[in-house]
Amino acid sequence: MAKLDLINDNINKTLVKMTIPMIFGMLGFVIFNVTDTFFISRLGTTEMAALTFTFPIVFIIGSMAMGLGQGTSVLISRAYGSGDHEKATRYATDSLILGLMIVAVLAIAGFFTIDSLFTFMGATPEMLVHIKAYMQVWYSCVFFVIIPMMGNAALRATGDTKTPGIIMSVSAITNIILDPIFIFGYGFIPAMGVRGAAIATVLARTLTVIVSLYMLIVREKLIKLKKEGISERIRCMKEILKIGTPVAFARSMNPVGVAIITNIMSRYGDKAVAAFGVSSRIEFLALCITISLANIMGPFVGQNIGAKKKSRVRDSIISANIFSVILGFVFALLFYVFGENIAGIFNKDKEVVKYIVMYLTIVPISYSIAGTIMISNSVLNVFKKSVQASALSLTQMFILYIPLAYFLSGIFNVKGIFIALALTFIISGIAGLLFVKKYYLKLSEI
Repeated sequence: MAKLDLINDNINKTLVKMTIPMIFGMLGFVIFNVTDTFFISRLGTTEMAALTFTFPIVFIIGSMAMGLGQGTSVLISRAYGSGDHEKATRYATDSLILGLMIVAVLAIAGFFTIDSLFTFMGATPEMLVHIKAYMQVWYSCVFFVIIPMMGNAALRATGDTKTPGIIMSVSAITNIILDPIFIFGYGFIPAMGVRGAAIATVLARTLTVIVSLYMLIVREKLIKLKKEGISERIRCMKEILKIGTPVAFARSMNPVGVAIITNIMSRYGDKAVAAFGVSSRIEFLALCITISLANIMGPFVGQNIGAKKKSRVRDSIISANIFSVILGFVFALLFYVFGENIAGIFNKDKEVVKYIVMYLTIVPISYSIAGTIMISNSVLNVFKKSVQASALSLTQMFILYIPLAYFLSGIFNVKGIFIALALTFIISGIAGLLFVKKYYLKLSEI
């Protein structure tokens, strides 16, 4: 599969070619997670509640892997751009070793604390039976879940977004096929309920492990287990952690913020909460293209920093932000005109529809600037300013959104929460652009 030349090819065409497969990969990731929810919900309320309890733990460990993947991607892309394949190999190899070490510790600790942890979280004895069935399998095979995240990040750093996109799409399709077989049983395979969902997940992810490792070891030659001084290995791991740890922390704190906002929303009834959940999912689909663009900005900017092509870094940031602004405006217009029709697709309750339309009328006004937040975060990480990027994300949620939601909901009720989100996007977007401008001007020092 021919790879794009990130440091010489036309900037706009390259960004488009990198973004398209990334979109399919993201949709594959979403479908993968929705599939488990869909089939488990058919088993009953207790089983669905049990699976819901596992989400925060799975998300936190996944966030750690994505954070390490982000740190690895930044360092590999910069090494690739400078033409130092040996350094890129060291980062890729040491990141997987580091990932295995961390995952092993978390899996062992998690395996022996299932009862106490989930009881503390509020799971009932009936739910705990299903939680144990799921998490025992998940912890035992967590390698197959986590390593592909890091492997795909390394592949994207080389400029290849097609392979990770294909891997995630095929993995999602495999999960769709295997879930009902292992959950409900088929032929000689007995019905295993919630445990079956975990087994299906692991088997689908195993495919991604095999392909990711093949690509990294055979095609890219980025994984080489050779004798290295312990000090050099520790140095590489420190660099990865320096960038990855703040990213992982910020990602893992996001569901905490969402839980607080949901609690504020719950004051206005179940229908307001339901509408908020639906609106958030519609929003994700609307921003999916921009999120994909932000994700590929890391490898593109990283390679051009490594190649010392500062003007291409500037031009790519400008192009990405212009596209984000235009796309945000288009979706805001679409939601304003067709908001009620879109809401009706997801729910028929008139009050729920009313809240969804309210959300789609207010929040999308800020979508043009919301995209710049994601792009700014990605670029700041490549500038090795992950602490600043993570601080921007945490400020967005805990300093702006939550306090504004509390305050404005007291004045405008549910509408106030939506206004708070729009204001948060606008303020954070402007701050992100200012950060990027500041550190771009200091790029030669980075």
